[in-house]
Amino acid sequence: MDTLDDFLNKVLNEGADDNIPQAEDCKNLSVDRIVTAIVSQVNLSRDNGNITNGAFYAGICKDAKENMQRHGNDSYVALVDCGSRELAGKVETKLGEMGFDVGKRADNGGDEETTIVYVIKKDRNFKP
Repeated sequence: MDTLDDFLNKVLNEGADDNIPQAEDCKNLSVDRIVTAIVSQVNLSRDNGNITNGAFYAGICKDAKENMQRHGNDSYVALVDCGSRELAGKVETKLGEMGFDVGKRADNGGDEETTIVYVIKKDRNFKP
């Protein structure tokens, strides 16, 4: 049974993560299919940046909320769960080859629990 403090904490924080979408489940898709889905999301976004000019940052993470805070952004353009660190790394590498900013080099972050690939629009608050 929850204590009163536990109950109040749940109620007060309910919906606190509403601005962080659930990662789309892409565990059963190929690298190319996932990349196509991500590029489609970028093209459909209202952010008129160009993929090849470094306007978008792509990376991998295991915690979407913590990752958003680390980069100083308030929304994702694309967020997909690849189901494995290996597949996430391959998708990030492919996005880097296409012109997305992936930092110093693709497929260099996280651990075995890192399965999420994300794309964010780089704005003035962006932190690599």
